[in-house]
Amino acid sequence: MRYEPADQAEAKLLGRIRKICLALPGAREEIKWGHPNWVVGGKLFAGFGKEAGVLAVGLKTIPLRQAELVARGPYVVAPYVGRYGWVSLPLRGRIPWRELEELLIESHRLVAPAKRIRRSPRRRSP
Repeated sequence: MRYEPADQAEAKLLGRIRKICLALPGAREEIKWGHPNWVVGGKLFAGFGKEAGVLAVGLKTIPLRQAELVARGPYVVAPYVGRYGWVSLPLRGRIPWRELEELLIESHRLVAPAKRIRRSPRRRSP
């Protein structure tokens, strides 16, 4: 199964997120539930799709980080998996790309097998 973006704007967003995710050690893209998701070691660490009609990217965080992100926005608790620390970022308006990249790296580290974590890129310094 292949995912087809609805338009050029969606394709551009997907391309940028895909580039970040696939640069991480052992990351693969899979189509699940009709949209792109990224996995490492068989575990999901990020997803791209529509939530309530709005494009969003979802990723795993630790509960304290989840609370911090949701409190300041624009992140929201992810539907279905929010109780496990997942957040969603609606992809509209100004997108905090640098922060999103750091969060995707962090999500990858949270689910990756230990041997992959040691090879995972470090967070950038501000």
